[in-house]
Amino acid sequence: MFLLIDIGGTAIKYGLCSSEGVFSSRGEMKTEAKEHGGPSIVSKVRALVTDALSRDSALEGVAISTAGMVSPATGEIVYALPDALVEHLSDGICNVVTVVNPEAVILGGGIMARSAYLRPRLEKALQERLRPHVYEKTRLEFAALKNEAGMLGALYNYLKRHS
Repeated sequence: MFLLIDIGGTAIKYGLCSSEGVFSSRGEMKTEAKEHGGPSIVSKVRALVTDALSRDSALEGVAISTAGMVSPATGEIVYALPDALVEHLSDGICNVVTVVNPEAVILGGGIMARSAYLRPRLEKALQERLRPHVYEKTRLEFAALKNEAGMLGALYNYLKRHS
């Protein structure tokens, strides 16, 4: 089993998961970075790992994903806010599309559950930034895994690096 932790802008999601991506348990707690700063996040992650180790001595590893960096000045997760996210994300997507030319760009994570808010804004920004023939040939998709995408992506990265 693996402990998967996804540090998001509003919540820290965690779960015990097999290497096949099957969860045996899940939970979440508030991130509270703005209220208590980055050290609070570290304490919460440490507590999750300590608790998991005390319950399962056969824990194979811990995989962590995060929404962005914690600003030491404000305690906020940088790039986790929807307004700034659209601008930064559309710039990043344009760079990837220009270099790689994928058929689709698939977005995941908890914030992507707000696709009704994000999709029209991202599509408008991409249409303004990309050449018409590139925009028309690139699909924008929202991952079906939503909140689990970060944790499972961290697991995939962990397994890839440690196998």
